[in-house]
Amino acid sequence: MDFTTRRGKVKEKTKEKILIVAIVLMAIAGLMSINAQKNLNKLQQNLDRERYQRMVAEENLNKANTKIGSLESELAAARDKIQSVQTILEEGQKTNSDLRSHLESAIKAKEALETKIEELRVQVGSPQPAPTN
Repeated sequence: MDFTTRRGKVKEKTKEKILIVAIVLMAIAGLMSINAQKNLNKLQQNLDRERYQRMVAEENLNKANTKIGSLESELAAARDKIQSVQTILEEGQKTNSDLRSHLESAIKAKEALETKIEELRVQVGSPQPAPTN
């Protein structure tokens, strides 16, 4: 064998080795690409799941805020009703107090009139009638 044929065989073996290394590297790159795609799909699914959960949470938050607003309105209405009932109660107590004072003054006036009638009867000298109540 001469030097050129030997050199040609070495080149061929080197080319074959390079070809094998290139095929192995391409296979590894393909596997890495497939693995990266799987990871990307998992991440996308996780992201989609998180977005969905966030949307559901925001929807629930909006519903809760609406419910809170409704409850606050009901509470304000209840407070207004309580205030009006308290006002009516105070007016009723004031009316009762006024009625008591009128009744007391009427009783005093009646007693004063009865006393006057008794004094007049004594002055006139007529017999006492039976008390009527």
